[in-house]
Amino acid sequence: MRLCGQEFSLDLLDRIREVVTLVPEMARRALSRRVCEWLDWRTAAGGWQEGGCRKALAQLVRRQVIELPAARARFTPRQPTTLAVEDLRFSGPLEALGAVELVAVEAGSLEAQTWRALIAREHYLGEQPLCGAQLRYLVRCEAYGCPGALAFTSASWVMKARDEGMGWEDAARRHNLRQVVANARFLVRQGVLVPSLASHVRGLASRRLPADWETLRRATAVAGARRRMSPKPALRAPACWPPIAFSVTAR
Repeated sequence: MRLCGQEFSLDLLDRIREVVTLVPEMARRALSRRVCEWLDWRTAAGGWQEGGCRKALAQLVRRQVIELPAARARFTPRQPTTLAVEDLRFSGPLEALGAVELVAVEAGSLEAQTWRALIAREHYLGEQPLCGAQLRYLVRCEAYGCPGALAFTSASWVMKARDEGMGWEDAARRHNLRQVVANARFLVRQGVLVPSLASHVRGLASRRLPADWETLRRATAVAGARRRMSPKPALRAPACWPPIAFSVTAR
């Protein structure tokens, strides 16, 4: 049985069942680490592919192939942002906005709070967490502040419409997926009516994204190396880490 790019043989399934029986208190995270070690299943940065492994284990549970202990709650739900953003209404040509730029959003910054507030208020998906590796940007202009926001994430492992459209076989998808980055969020604020603004922002992103994504990938590779050297690392390399590419999906 092939899941998330790995072959789960009958022998491997028996080993998983044996561990769950003998050590019923084992957390799913610890189990996923052990399965990764058995398969030598690693990310592009060299860390264990624990995220993909936990996803595969969850699929095995849904298919009633194995049984696992109930998942333990690990994280406190993120609190909604309290930052208020003012209405922005403008209608006119692109040139009237002045210089338009993309501002990278760093976790915990005022820009991060602004990004969350804009997405929560005006994006149809609301402030749902992004999955996997990610880069977020605010769209900023000289005259009117922030008329939009966007985000890119590592690509989904399987996406039927994408894979059929690209004509990928399973082997080709596994080989090339690291070259794909998904445009997970794209927002032009509701009160901003500017012809060609969205295309202009996409152009800015297509020119900036490869370098930013490569920088983030290298930082994560360093974090993964530190994690392997230290028993108690401060950083964790995220799963399914692709190098660089432009978006294939937009929301």
